[in-house]
Amino acid sequence: MPRNPIIIEAPLSAPVEEKPPACRGLLRAAELLVLAHEMDDLIDTNVVADRTHMATVAGFTTARISQIMMLVFLAPDIQEEVLFSTKPEKGRDWVSAETLIDIARLLSWEEQRKRIRQLPRRPLPIGAGGAQPAFQAEVYTRGSAGARRGRSASPP
Repeated sequence: MPRNPIIIEAPLSAPVEEKPPACRGLLRAAELLVLAHEMDDLIDTNVVADRTHMATVAGFTTARISQIMMLVFLAPDIQEEVLFSTKPEKGRDWVSAETLIDIARLLSWEEQRKRIRQLPRRPLPIGAGGAQPAFQAEVYTRGSAGARRGRSASPP
């Protein structure tokens, strides 16, 4: 015996969900920053033995692994700004990965902040003044893992 189909009617005045604007994507520097934290976690949890082993597994040179992992030494607020920035519609990213690596080599977070403020173009990050993306807490959580290996968890 065939069953009668069940029909559910929704009221016509139901709110229509608006789609969020299309994301233009992360900056290249942000992608490398995320990679640096992931590699740092793999070394912390002994999934890979050290940077040399990481280079072999990832297919990079040891020197390039060291350059990328330098990004974990950036001040947390700089990391946050880079992670929340999106690619501009036209033109270049406001900060290159190589510039960010050079800034990360500065020992003082204050010096890093001075250098980042000197960059010519700094668009407002997505998270400024509004709701923050869910991965904001991970910046600080992952950064604290480095403190276990002797890195300063606060500005030097």
